[in-house]
Amino acid sequence: MDDEARRARVGQLVEALNARDMEWFDALYDDDVVIHWPQSGEVIRGKKNIRELREAYPTPPTATLRRIVGRGDLWAIEADFDYDGDRFHVIVIHQYRNGLVVSETSYYAAPFEAPAWRARWVESAPSSTSN
Repeated sequence: MDDEARRARVGQLVEALNARDMEWFDALYDDDVVIHWPQSGEVIRGKKNIRELREAYPTPPTATLRRIVGRGDLWAIEADFDYDGDRFHVIVIHQYRNGLVVSETSYYAAPFEAPAWRARWVESAPSSTSN
């Protein structure tokens, strides 16, 4: 798969997540995929386990894609996840082998108000955390 096709495929991740399209994820992952969630210290091994976890998830997020970067076998997305009003900025990193994701690492950061002392040097971003 060339980089343009891979970028398109990676871009579909948010749509699949919002639709809870488990078949799409089944086609994305290697059977032995390892998923890392560093903030909680969790590792999920295997496509079967991640599917069952996602199906059981009590409040799946609504995701909004912000950016895709990558080439070859290493890709990342920036997205915003909203869990019923609890918002997180998320980075998802995919490592591919033979066209399938073999490793996924997701980092979650909650938005926060910028401290006033920095105001002299910064400006609010269009998608600032205060929105």
